Amino acid sequence: MSADAGTGYRSYWFYFFGFILFLLALGRKIPAQQRRTCSYHSPEKFLTLSLGLGSLVKEAISTELLSLDRSKIEGMLNEIQAIRSKRSSKE
Repeated sequence: MSADAGTGYRSYWFYFFGFILFLLALGRKIPAQQRRTCSYHSPEKFLTLSLGLGSLVKEAISTELLSLDRSKIEGMLNEIQAIRSKRSSKE
């Protein structure tokens, strides 16, 4: 916990599984840098990952995508292209 009487906010760090870290900041004067990285209030709804955890997540997603049945994705893309072609020919 980090709590300075003069800062106008408090921050708490939570560790899960030894490597996932969350910061909870409470108060009216949370620094702008911390506010920009807030996954709840920021317009982008980003989650910030460390480089190590980000690499693990990227590898897991890549492995999952490579094992997918691509025929379904190709069929969906063909349908989208057909719809776009119909729209552009009407204009």
